[in-house]
Amino acid sequence: MTRQNRIKSFGIMLLASCILSSCNTTSQVKHLRLAESLPKGHLTTQADYKFAELVQQKSNGRMEVEVFPNEELVDDQGALKMVQEGTLEFAKTNVAIVASCSTYANVFSFPFLFDSKDHMLAVLNSDIGQRLKDELSACGITYLTAYDNGVRSIYSKQKITKISDMEGLKFRVLKSAFLEDAFFQMGTNPVPLALSEVDAALTSGVIDGAENNLATYYAMGHYKKAKYFFNDKHMIQPDLLYASKIFMDSLTKEDRAIIMEAAQEAGDFQRAAWPDYEEKIHEDLLQAGCVFSEPEDIQEFEQVADKLLNNYYPEYKGVVQEIKTFEKSIS
Repeated sequence: MTRQNRIKSFGIMLLASCILSSCNTTSQVKHLRLAESLPKGHLTTQADYKFAELVQQKSNGRMEVEVFPNEELVDDQGALKMVQEGTLEFAKTNVAIVASCSTYANVFSFPFLFDSKDHMLAVLNSDIGQRLKDELSACGITYLTAYDNGVRSIYSKQKITKISDMEGLKFRVLKSAFLEDAFFQMGTNPVPLALSEVDAALTSGVIDGAENNLATYYAMGHYKKAKYFFNDKHMIQPDLLYASKIFMDSLTKEDRAIIMEAAQEAGDFQRAAWPDYEEKIHEDLLQAGCVFSEPEDIQEFEQVADKLLNNYYPEYKGVVQEIKTFEKSIS
């Protein structure tokens, strides 16, 4: 055998040995990223880690998901853009963040739309929810699961029980046209800010308060700057865990199924744990000296939502009515 043939034979044997022994398995691992705006200790972020753990287990280590909490990688708006572009595999955001992609996602941010979480989840799991998911898919987003996002209410540096108590105050609101207009109609100055900017804005006086769920109010430490929590329950909406459609389409059928199964289990875990998690937070906030109040007349707040729909957003009447009708069909 010539020297050249011996070299070729050795190369073939070495390649076969590597294949049989999986000597280069590290190069086969898919390293994936998930962007999260909430801090590491938040239950929703823990569900993200649960998702990552399940993906690794179910794929036998072929896929690894790294979670970036507290906007360490990018904020929610940036995460949405990266997911659509295919430069980020996963993101968890409020449903309002994807409103530009879906009429139904937009309507999910309408104040006083849902009477309960059961109502909201039933709609999300119905044909109406499927239309939302289809619209997201057309926008480059693959819906994975919904997390419990509690009930959004208002907190501030002074006690509130009615709309007149809020006049002239500056409130951070979720970036939603509905919410911004609703707060404007109540005589306040709505200020859309990233979640990571709220604490500094409360400290500096840029805002007098904000609106969010109880868990985020606690996890972000906002209760230390704004101890009055006004339980108006103006919005019930989900957080969504979603993936880049570009990324999902690149996977095998088996790996897509692994991602979907892991997300479903993570969502089930988060939603089941939420009630006890929120109850413990409520107790901790009371011990910390926070003051809770209820609306003197909830109808005055609901009338603001009705005015918005009738005078400013008549094009959404059909979708809102469809959701309200669905509510009656399940009650």
